[in-house]
Amino acid sequence: SKFCVALYQQTGWDEIKFGSAQLLSTAKNVSLTRLRDARVIESGRGIVRLLNREELTDEDAGSCVWALMQRTVYWLLEEGVEYTVKNLLIKHAEKLDAVKRLSYRLYNITDQKRLTEEAQGYARIVEVWELILTVLRQERAKAERPQEQQELFNE
Repeated sequence: SKFCVALYQQTGWDEIKFGSAQLLSTAKNVSLTRLRDARVIESGRGIVRLLNREELTDEDAGSCVWALMQRTVYWLLEEGVEYTVKNLLIKHAEKLDAVKRLSYRLYNITDQKRLTEEAQGYARIVEVWELILTVLRQERAKAERPQEQQELFNE
């Protein structure tokens, strides 16, 4: 995720020359091959670019906090909090604090660059954070109820 943030801060969603990306990946101690295999970048023909939130899949969200946060923004804007929690975040609940921290960081980057539309997506995570946690707690409670009921019948 550190590489993705640095690249995003430098180029946004634009392409960068492979050599420049290689230098950045070396500085962040991660290989471009690993990032490509994790499906957070696309590389070829001497260029590298971050995959945007529409190009990432929900399966990619498990690869790193960057991908999870981008898919969270995507689903929050497309379907709302409940859908996002039930179909994405509940599977990655252990990464939620990191998602929130990263959204703050990216909001600050986009705000400084006056990328208003992009900043709104990151701000949305923070705006609905308490609702995200509430829905997550509700979904976990629902998942536990059938097990508790089964245990009652077994006694």
